[in-house]
Amino acid sequence: GMSKKDNTFHSILCSPLEHPAIREPFQKQLNINEFNGFCDVDKNGIIKLESLPKSDYLITHHVQSEIGLIQPIKEIKERVKFLFCDMSQSLGKIPVNVTQLDVDIAVFGAHKFGGWGGVGFMYLKDPQYWIPFGTGSRYFTDRTGTPDVASIAATAEALKESIDNFKERDNNCKEFKEILELGLKERNWEIIGENAPRSNNTTFCRLPSQAVIKLMALSDKGIYCGLGSACGSHSSGLSPSLKSLGFEGVAHDFMRISQWGNYNGKDAKYFLEILDKC
Repeated sequence: GMSKKDNTFHSILCSPLEHPAIREPFQKQLNINEFNGFCDVDKNGIIKLESLPKSDYLITHHVQSEIGLIQPIKEIKERVKFLFCDMSQSLGKIPVNVTQLDVDIAVFGAHKFGGWGGVGFMYLKDPQYWIPFGTGSRYFTDRTGTPDVASIAATAEALKESIDNFKERDNNCKEFKEILELGLKERNWEIIGENAPRSNNTTFCRLPSQAVIKLMALSDKGIYCGLGSACGSHSSGLSPSLKSLGFEGVAHDFMRISQWGNYNGKDAKYFLEILDKC
């Protein structure tokens, strides 16, 4: 249940671009009468607000992992009763304030902002949303046993650092992205979600039948990109996100170029120079 006060689900919608780690558990645990399916999105993947009034509960990402789309969370929350927000891609990449956004539950993965792998945390607007499970023993699967204090402490330090140096990194990302995407379009690449609000650290682009060849050639020259998000790197078909946006083809038609803010416009020009040699 969502709360000790009221553990009754009424209707639930999910963004079709949500990560499988969030989407699939809800689909499996809720019966068909409770899970109403996916809300509508526009051609860029942004949730259509008019598709939400029928939903009491919504599950959605804040920043989408493959394309970097930023959902209008505050406006969305005004249309739904309860919002579960996946913010794993947000911290360190865009400004985040859970109070201003009025989310009910937010989840974060530490490795996305330089923290320790396997560490994450949750924000609960109301502490009563938390329902204790089991005794905390590894045998009751509530947690894995003794907490990894060192990793948690390292994650806290990584989070502090990512916030302290955010402005400088974001400026680098913005400069890199603007020069890179202009150059890619001049070379006939399509920028996915080009006109939608996106985080500055990610560019997702399409060049049918050639993207994977370019990607491998870039790798030989010391520039490493991906066909999509790392979580889907073993899949040769289109991701559910791209299918929901109406794309056809295979994963090899796309390239994802992302960074943490270590590169700026000078590096974008270098990237394009090397791309031309591939």
